[in-house]
Amino acid sequence: MNSVNYQQPKTEIEKWCDWLVWALLLLMGMMTASHYRDLPERIPTHFDISGAVDGWGSKKTIWLLPSASVFLVGLLSLANRFPQMFNYPVKITPENAQRQYILARQFLAVLKVSLLVVFTTLQMKLVAMAKNVSSLFDNTWVFIIFVSLASFVPIVIYLIFAYRQR
Repeated sequence: MNSVNYQQPKTEIEKWCDWLVWALLLLMGMMTASHYRDLPERIPTHFDISGAVDGWGSKKTIWLLPSASVFLVGLLSLANRFPQMFNYPVKITPENAQRQYILARQFLAVLKVSLLVVFTTLQMKLVAMAKNVSSLFDNTWVFIIFVSLASFVPIVIYLIFAYRQR
């Protein structure tokens, strides 16, 4: 098993996902910064299942989601450098290790994009609600379905590919 090279060059999928991650982080940061001055001093920070505000905070809390996004991207990027440490849905052998490691790295790259799409959309919704304007996802259930699909579709696709490439 020691003959497996863990540090393979990035695939095209990983390169595109990296570009999208940086673009989404930049978009989230710029959007938040551009609206920050216009936000009220007290903004909604928590919502119940029906979408009604049940928690309030300082307008500085609008930076929590972009900060958490940067932290999460950094953490997932660091983890992605050590695919041999992951748990896999299939047994890793010398014959399939390289394929499985690359597939897992690609999965994490796509997952970072999916999470940032969800976080950026959530940030846009938070800014819109704080400014009392309508947003793309005013219907809470539509938003929940969007988040569920964006979160679980990459996982399902990864599991299908992982089992096919055992």
